[in-house]
Order: sequence, then C-alpha cells, then structure tokens
Amino acid sequence: MNFLNPHFLFGLSFISIPIIIHFWFRKRLKRVSFSSLQFLKTAEEKRLRWLKLKEILILICRCIFVAGLFLGLSRPQLKSKFFAPNRLASVYLILDNSWSMGYGKNFFRAVETAEKFINQYSPQSEFFVLPLCPDENLKEPFWTNRDNALKMIKEIKLSYDSGRLKEILRRFPPKNMRYPLEYLYIGDAQELIFEELAPLNVKKFFVVRIPNGTNIGIERVSLKDPFAPSTNYYQLVVNIRNFSPSPCRGTVNLQSGDFNIQKESDIPPAGSVGVELTVPAGIKKGVIHFIEDSLMADNLYFFSKSIPGRLKILLVGEINQYLISALKPSIRIFSPVEVSVANTIRQVDLRKFNVIILNGISDISENDAMKLSDFLAKRNTGIIFLPGETAGDNLRKLLKNYDIKIQKKVTPQGYATIKYLDFDYPPFNIFKEVSGFKNIKFFNFFEISTQVKIRARLIGDYPLIVNNKNLLVFATNFSEENTDIMFHPVFVPLIHRLIYGIINQNFDNEFWVGDVVDTTKIIIGPDGEYFRGEKFTRPGFYTISGETIAVNVASKEGNLKVISREAMSSLNIQLIDPIKGLARQDLSISFLILSLFMVVMEMILLLI
Repeated sequence: MNFLNPHFLFGLSFISIPIIIHFWFRKRLKRVSFSSLQFLKTAEEKRLRWLKLKEILILICRCIFVAGLFLGLSRPQLKSKFFAPNRLASVYLILDNSWSMGYGKNFFRAVETAEKFINQYSPQSEFFVLPLCPDENLKEPFWTNRDNALKMIKEIKLSYDSGRLKEILRRFPPKNMRYPLEYLYIGDAQELIFEELAPLNVKKFFVVRIPNGTNIGIERVSLKDPFAPSTNYYQLVVNIRNFSPSPCRGTVNLQSGDFNIQKESDIPPAGSVGVELTVPAGIKKGVIHFIEDSLMADNLYFFSKSIPGRLKILLVGEINQYLISALKPSIRIFSPVEVSVANTIRQVDLRKFNVIILNGISDISENDAMKLSDFLAKRNTGIIFLPGETAGDNLRKLLKNYDIKIQKKVTPQGYATIKYLDFDYPPFNIFKEVSGFKNIKFFNFFEISTQVKIRARLIGDYPLIVNNKNLLVFATNFSEENTDIMFHPVFVPLIHRLIYGIINQNFDNEFWVGDVVDTTKIIIGPDGEYFRGEKFTRPGFYTISGETIAVNVASKEGNLKVISREAMSSLNIQLIDPIKGLARQDLSISFLILSLFMVVMEMILLLI
C-alpha cells in the first residue's frame, strides 16, 4: 500500500489526544462511610462495571475516528496484481489513433490512460512507442526512457486512417530489448484491428480497452446503374449502415454547389438501407451528409463519379441494320450514342471514337492491327468483335495478344441455346431476373479458346462472350443465318450495357484514406497543397491533371464491434480495464465512512 498524500499520516499522532483525555479525567472513587446496605452495594458494583466498559468503547471509537479521518485524507492505494508500481520491463506500446477513436473524447481518454500506465513502470524501464496508424514517413522507432515516452504519447495525433496490429508488428518488430518484453495496446479494441493476427508467442500482451458506443455511418455511394446511358438525370444510391441495436431516422443531404437535395430515411437496427437520390447529369461531384452522432468521420461522404455520357461509336465492316437500329432506333428519338459507319479503319481517325465495333470482318491489315492496339491502350475506349465467315492471320494475332484464340466454326445440330450468364459481371446484373435469354437460338458460331473471363456460354460449354479488359469478343455476328437474338427484347439493352461496360471499367473516381495513387503526376490536396506518390491522409477532394477525385475514410472502420474475450484468449492477449487495471485502488472513501460510523457509535453510547 502507498499514499498519495502521505503528509496527512502525521495526523495519526493525534490518536494520543483522546487517550490522554481519557486517563486525565478518569473518575476517582472516594470512600465515604455509610450504613450497611448489602443490596445497594451490589447494584452499585454492576453499574460501575458498565460505566468502565462504556468509557473504553467511547475511547476506541474516538481513536478509530481520528485514525480513519487522517488515513482517508492521506489517500491510501492498494497494489494491483497486473500493474504494480515500479515494474521493470521493455514496453512495446501501441496507441490507437485510427479514426474510430474520434468517438466522443475517446482519443483524449486513451492518451491520458497511456500516461497513467507509463507512470506505473520503473524510471529504468524502456519504451517503444508507436501509433496504430503511423505516418508513411515515420522512421524506425527506438527504445527510449519513461520521460521521453510520455512526450511521444502527447505528440501522437488522431488519424483518418485505419490500422491493423499485424501490419505494425510486421513493419516494426521489437529487437535489442534489455528487460522482459511486454506489449501494451491502448484503444477501442475493434475486432478488425486484430484481423489476420496470428497467436502471439509472448507472455504479456495487454489490451487496455477504451469503451465506446454505437455508430451510424455512410458505407458507400454508388451509381444505381453505371452501365445505363444517362440523359438528363442519373440515380445515386447512398448506403447507410446502422451498427446500433435501435432503429434510426435521419435526413440524407446532398450538396454540390448551389444544388441541394434532401431525403428522409429509416434505418433498421443493426442493418443498412440504400437511399436513392436523383441527380442532374451535369453534377459529377459533391458532399453527402447524414445525421450527426458521436463519430462524425463517416457521416460525411465525398463523391466523384464518371457519368456515362453520349458515346461515339464506329461500326466497321458489314452494315448490320439490326445493330444500327439497336444503337440508334430513330432520328426522332434521342440516342445515347452517335454512330458512324466505315468499311475499314484505314483512313479513319480513331481518336474521336469511344467504341469500335468490328462486325463480320474476316481479316485486317498489319497497319490496322497496330491502330487497333493503340486504340485499346487508351483510357475510356473499347472494341467489340463480331467475327465474319473466317478469321485471318492478322486478326488472330491481335486477339492472341489478349489471350483469345478463334478456333473452328461450329454448326450444331438444330441450334444451341445459352447455358450460362456471368451475373457477377456488372453489365449483366440487371438480367438476373430475366428469363428471355433461355429462348435465344444460335445456329452458327466460332469455337473460342481462352483463359480470360467468359461472360456467357452455350450448351456444350462453348464460350459465347469473352472479355479481356476493354476487348469483348462474340462467338458470332448478328445475322439471321447465325442467331435470332435480334428478335428478342433483351437484344437492345444487352448491346448498350456491353458497350458502356467495356469503357466504364472504373466509374468511381474515389479512394480511401491510406490509398496511394500510382502516378507520377502532381496531386493537389483539399487545401491546395502539392504532393506526389504519397498516400492520402485525410478525406476531401483532390485534383490530378484537372480531374477531381474524392477521398473518404474506410467505411469498415465504422463498425465498432469489439474483439471477443474468446478471440483474445486464442491470441494470448489479456484484457485490462483502464480503471481497475491501474496499480492504485483508492481506499480514502472507505476510511472516511469508517470515521463517520465511529461518530454515530459514540453518540449512541453517550445516550445509553
């Protein structure tokens, strides 16, 4: 036991005062001659014995009152079985500064708790202090003394990043320790922090958990249908997750310049909901805000989208009226695509087109193959190949560069139908509940050999649609001799979605805090700062070569679920309460209550 205010222990000497008073004023009996009254003498002896006992009890009460009063004022502390004062160790201390620690005042509590635990160690102990989310430029940490460790803790700032213990221990392994090694993590002990962490071969790994509550946040914002061409408006879906066991009602607010839209939404307990917002096609970036709670980082979402616009398509080869009608049904109807026709690409400037459809072409020249390769290398471009009667050498070489080989032509007995559609391929998502593909017939098609993605198969396991990056190959073209797909309602939406699918590989110009953009170009940050090749450290809008990208906190961090005790046990980790786990258990109140109780007992004895 130790004392926070030991100078009050001097007051214990005042215990002698009631003892001195007791003996000084003790009653002395004086003999007085009196007539012999036997029974009166016996009664008097009994009363005198009780008075002596009562005086002793009152003396004890007064002594205990004085002792309890001054012991209470001296703040006695009991030692803890975990963190006894002046323990000597090499301490690997990790302070959680991930953005979930921004819940209320949790990060400030974590810093204060870290300081208290550091002070429990001996001044001779050494410390290895690290934030859970270190800066990318952080140099190799070093062992330091207790005073420097306290300074380093105060210098750690709250981050917008997410962290994992596995990554910290891999990046900064402890070495050259002078004393027994102890790991000490201080934070909210989220389950995801311990992801993929193998059981630790250490005797002492302590987790000091800072309690938090529940959270509601925006998980992501996505285009409702990114492969549908937009005209005047498009649909955004705001996914909001409620980690609380209680339902929530709030307002989703989208702000972009002068444009503002709001929508009320009910989020079920421990569930999520997608809130749809209709946005003008001219608005491609903005900020979405949801209700304020104790963790604000995920209540704001910065979005920047590549909205599918009007495309320029070059149809090369045979003029297929079915295909032209699907792309541009009438001059009176607005079409999301602009179609040009050419027999070959020899004299055509391909730079002004987004998509090239090679329809019914048997072969191309070497120069045309080079032009098509250069075209595919550009951003937001794509080629759809519909084979002719044969496939020449230059055409085969071009496709082989994309790991696609055209084999022999197949004419099934009767016809073949579609056996499989890859509904995980985003352009096909909308067709999950559509049964119209089952009745489409194919009379002639090429056998395709490939190791790349097969988006559709025919009966007999023949690939029908093959996709490698921005090149898409059909096993046949759309003529009446080969298929009747043109006469089915799915034909037009299928063509449009495939076209927008191959050129919109990435329609979200969005990243997470902690991501690194692989570019040599200069990036302008939210406050106009310049940097290059560094990871994003905070949310907001960034600019790269005039293009706006949005950066947000990782939504997974918003799940404040704490690691279970069973999981901690399997990892050889011991959970410590930040209050009970400290070395000092204050007994002041107990001693002061004891003093008050002695006052009450003395009053009772005096009244008897």
